Amino acid sequence: MRTRTISILLAAFLFLSCLTAAVLHYGGNKSPSDNTQQLTEQTDTSVLVFKNLKYGQHENQTFDLNLPVDNRDGIGLVLFLHGGGWIGGDKTSVRNSYSVFNANREYATASINYRFINDGVSDINDIIDDITLALSHIRRFASDYSVNLTKVILCGHSAGGHLSLLYAYKYKDISPIEPVGVFASAPVPDLSLDTFYTDNTLGDETHMCNLISQLCAEKFTPATRASKKALLDEISPLSYVSSASVPTVILHGSKDRIAPFSGSLVLSDKLSEYSVDHELVIFENSGHSMKNNEETKAYASELMLSCAREWFNITN
Repeated sequence: MRTRTISILLAAFLFLSCLTAAVLHYGGNKSPSDNTQQLTEQTDTSVLVFKNLKYGQHENQTFDLNLPVDNRDGIGLVLFLHGGGWIGGDKTSVRNSYSVFNANREYATASINYRFINDGVSDINDIIDDITLALSHIRRFASDYSVNLTKVILCGHSAGGHLSLLYAYKYKDISPIEPVGVFASAPVPDLSLDTFYTDNTLGDETHMCNLISQLCAEKFTPATRASKKALLDEISPLSYVSSASVPTVILHGSKDRIAPFSGSLVLSDKLSEYSVDHELVIFENSGHSMKNNEETKAYASELMLSCAREWFNITN
């Protein structure tokens, strides 16, 4: 996939059209013996859907999983990390975004909740630990159904985009499932970027400094922010781009004043510098949330599905 920049009028993070597989829904944390299978309309593959399974003791440590079951080894997982500024949000907010993936019998999909930084005890390290723990639990859970999850694509919007990039670039060697790609919508690749603090509709510079102070667990203010660049670089995906980085798709609105669009431009340039397979899709005149557009959704669906098949090495 070659690097290219495509300008589109309007779009949304809900960039995938809603395609619904006929599946049987389950709630709670049931054991394999408690569940049955239902054939999808599209194929003869059984898809099990699980809701609110726990991967830890904290109330936020839960996940949803859509698992195709046909006793195949070595299938991929698309893992969704929700946005919400690291202080809020929920895994259910991404359902429309991954519905098109759910209709595909060739890989599993999951979305997780994770601990927030505003509970006074959690920071970026706890969120990273949650992603690792969730992946471990999801892989073990799938193995109960004779499904071996061997590859993962991380996908997220806003804070979820930041986390997806950071985990795929910095933590891929400790991941329980091998990262092979990342989809990042309106991410923050560089947390030392001035405009992220000085021209952000979420709040003034003091507010943004307080927020990221919680994320990195070290207090700084507008007056001391410049001295913390090394600390901010440690939690910025941009710092970990190398020739070994996984393929990347970036979606961003050119008028974004929450996650500055310039951050994605810099990320794209650095990926090019290291010859990393990537694509930047620019949503012209769109802000952070980006409005729905049928043309964009159709294009995005084809792009994402094509990349998933390529990165998962699906050839049939």
